[in-house]
Amino acid sequence: MVILALDTATAVVTAGIVDLETSRTLASRATPDAHKHAEVLSSHVRDCLNELSLAFTDIEAVVVGAGPGPFTGLRVGMASGAVFANALGRPLYTACTLDAIALTAATELNEPFLVATDARRREVYWSIHSATGAPLTSPGVAKPSYLRTWLDGDVPDIGPGQPPVGIDQPISMSVPRKAVGAGAVLHADSLGYADAMAVDPMPLALAQVAAAKIAAKAPNDALTPLYLRRPDAVAPNGNKSVLP
Repeated sequence: MVILALDTATAVVTAGIVDLETSRTLASRATPDAHKHAEVLSSHVRDCLNELSLAFTDIEAVVVGAGPGPFTGLRVGMASGAVFANALGRPLYTACTLDAIALTAATELNEPFLVATDARRREVYWSIHSATGAPLTSPGVAKPSYLRTWLDGDVPDIGPGQPPVGIDQPISMSVPRKAVGAGAVLHADSLGYADAMAVDPMPLALAQVAAAKIAAKAPNDALTPLYLRRPDAVAPNGNKSVLP
């Protein structure tokens, strides 16, 4: 089954054509540029199709990474996935980007591990996964130092403001000894993972995360992006006087 897989939840703009029946990536493109999601994603899709001499109508389903990721980049991929699926009349499914990274990393690791991507604002999106890549926690977001405190068995004292997601209760599992993802590499010192491994979301892994839904011919997923934190912009709470 020919699947179009897209992800713009990280700084790497990813698109690929995969065959789930043979677990093969037929063609893929990736550009590491957090500021060019909109500019390069469609051209990546076109280049993949041209490489395989396929038409858009040969696509049988679309899978798009739902994050977690920063607002602007994430919505580019999800909106593009919706456009492709709607225009072709094909099913549309979402995949957690952290889960896709974990599936790829699990082929190199044989123990539970942390996945962390760059959330900007000196924070990381994170989740913990089993040796097979299955998620053991829901996705969270936190400053690396707070996440390290939580991994060490304490609930960090955050203070007032927006609380980080996922570390407000003590950890209830063994602390992973390995970490993967761009956020883990960027904040290796604060997280305490000097040997963190850079792993990006891959098209085949994105499709594999959604494989059960694809095989079951499930209804289209709701396009619900995983932002995990409130936006910076705040609605005004009253009219501002312009009188002296």
